Amino acid sequence: MDLKEKLYGKAVSFTEKLAVANSTTSVKTDNPKFSYTRPDAPEPIKFGLKEDPEDEIKPTLSESFSLKDREVSFSKDDVENVLKPMLYSEISPYGNNEGQRPKEKVELEMRTIANTVMNRANNRKQSVNDVVFDKNQYQGVDGPKFKNFSSTSDPLEKEQIDFINETMDKMLSEIEQGTFNDNVGGAEFYGHLKDGTIRAFDTWEQYKEAINKGLVK
Repeated sequence: MDLKEKLYGKAVSFTEKLAVANSTTSVKTDNPKFSYTRPDAPEPIKFGLKEDPEDEIKPTLSESFSLKDREVSFSKDDVENVLKPMLYSEISPYGNNEGQRPKEKVELEMRTIANTVMNRANNRKQSVNDVVFDKNQYQGVDGPKFKNFSSTSDPLEKEQIDFINETMDKMLSEIEQGTFNDNVGGAEFYGHLKDGTIRAFDTWEQYKEAINKGLVK
């Protein structure tokens, strides 16, 4: 044993020191002077592990929303009790069967309808609630789909509702970030042409004329 080891004990390696620093229990080394216990240390962090999927933190919905490009504000209650049920009652079902549309086209339809609501609220200086419930504005509002939005037990309908919730969350995020696009350029009305495409109309007169000409089904 050399003089340094005699005076200070056996040298402690960097690995041993690191083990002590990271330990939550006692660590023994060949050097008794360097043994250490840290009983009050926190539990080690587990990276990439989820103890329970239910414990995952989910983003919470804001209490209110305001469009940056239009003078329109609405609440979380408006989203849950007015906008989502209205969209559910108005949009085409998505899928690959006859009478159904691909998801991307249904999302475009949702954005188009939502923007006509926002434009009416902006242009008429009304609330979103008043616009949706005005007489003869959105045909599906008084129908069964609107009323059953929160209570349907049909698994196929629940799948549609899940898609509406997912798309609405995406639009609300864009509204909060100021990136929600008015894809109808200020128009207040929309209709489906015979080829299945969706068309926006600036005024009721334009929309009615398209109906009379048989352009809109």
